[in-house]
Amino acid sequence: DILVTKNDVFTGDELRAALNIPELSDEAKAHPFYGKNALFVGDSISYGSYDTPPTYSNPSASWARRLALTTGLIPTNVSYPGASVGKTGLSNVKWEYDLLKTAMMTTKTFDIIVFQGGVNDARKNVAAGTALPADTDRKVLVEEDRVATFAGGLQLMFHDAKAQWPEAELYYVANFKLVDESVKGKNMEDYFAQARILCAEYGVHYIDLYNDVELYETFDYTSNEILPDLIHPTSASYDILFP
Repeated sequence: DILVTKNDVFTGDELRAALNIPELSDEAKAHPFYGKNALFVGDSISYGSYDTPPTYSNPSASWARRLALTTGLIPTNVSYPGASVGKTGLSNVKWEYDLLKTAMMTTKTFDIIVFQGGVNDARKNVAAGTALPADTDRKVLVEEDRVATFAGGLQLMFHDAKAQWPEAELYYVANFKLVDESVKGKNMEDYFAQARILCAEYGVHYIDLYNDVELYETFDYTSNEILPDLIHPTSASYDILFP
């Protein structure tokens, strides 16, 4: 396969033109996200593996594409299918911190950073770990046994993102529930308990899809129509989740 891209990120206007979508409304142009540069760091759900159009030709799928089209936000989506928050040491599993680091190595400034992850940690039996206070020395945060845990990986990302872009608004998306057999115990509460602590420590907005009772009235996470493989949303399912 050959992939042809441009080196610069797509603006909202370019993305709408490419997808033949009408101009933003005046209401959308008044949105606080309008014209803001946003970075998305996560796994296949943040990447949009089952979203349409195919994400290999559209680098701004999932939440990134929908925010760009509805608010004029300018997305950079470095999410990667199979990525984990904790460092597994497996050659075939991307570490989310490495995805963040690629963005940190550029000169680009981001106004918004959206993190998502934990599903692949559960699938790979990564330990939940323990959150530490935000004033913990970075030398402790990068210790091998810490970054090998979910809490350790997430804390390192929060710490370094805040240091790199101190004015940015940070968000963490706690994934909707999963019943696929590959997710350990079918319960991710241990991970999200640590994520909530870290979000409070670092002033990160916590978007809780996992415990959203109203969401599950319209989003049946046990249905193959909603999640064909009981993990990945279709484009129609993203539309349910997005608001």
